[in-house]
Amino acid sequence: LPYYDESWEDYATYSRQDFAKYITDTGYSDTDNDGFFESPAYGDFTITIIVNSESSAKVAVANQLSSALRGNGISAEVIPLSWSRYVENLTAGTYNVYIGEVRIPADFDLRGLLSSGGSANYGNVSDGNYESLVSDFLAAGEDEKAEAAGELCRYVAENAPVIPIAYKTKTVATHIGVVSGLTPSLSGIFSRITECTVKTE
Repeated sequence: LPYYDESWEDYATYSRQDFAKYITDTGYSDTDNDGFFESPAYGDFTITIIVNSESSAKVAVANQLSSALRGNGISAEVIPLSWSRYVENLTAGTYNVYIGEVRIPADFDLRGLLSSGGSANYGNVSDGNYESLVSDFLAAGEDEKAEAAGELCRYVAENAPVIPIAYKTKTVATHIGVVSGLTPSLSGIFSRITECTVKTE
């Protein structure tokens, strides 16, 4: 994203003591001395992390997250699921955390992820400010684009409905007028590549 500014990043220093204090300040405690915090309202609880079992990389991320939570007094378990079961659980909302991958269009339209009813809004985000900020960014002229991007990124960072782990960009670059009929899609940048035409003269 050409409008991204690294100065927006606010690097935080992790402190296990600060984390534990935050948890206890919100009313959680380890009353039965089993090494895990209990909820003041519900007692014992476990964070369920669902992940598609067909992706070893995503399963590894889920296991790392579970280990980190357990190491900090939060009971957590990883539930690897087949793709069909994974989608069923996402749709039904029967999870606490999911590890997933979202393909974002080239214009950085995040409404599918952050808008109510969005195709990838499995976290049931219902904050109307996201749709307004994304719409403002998409509608902004070149001179206002960076400012609109800043407002959007700051709001996402402050409210964190999703936590990005990594970004990957795929593009197709050609000389103007050389290739026609190229139709890259979200699922593959070389989609229907045999149907495009390349001028050789």
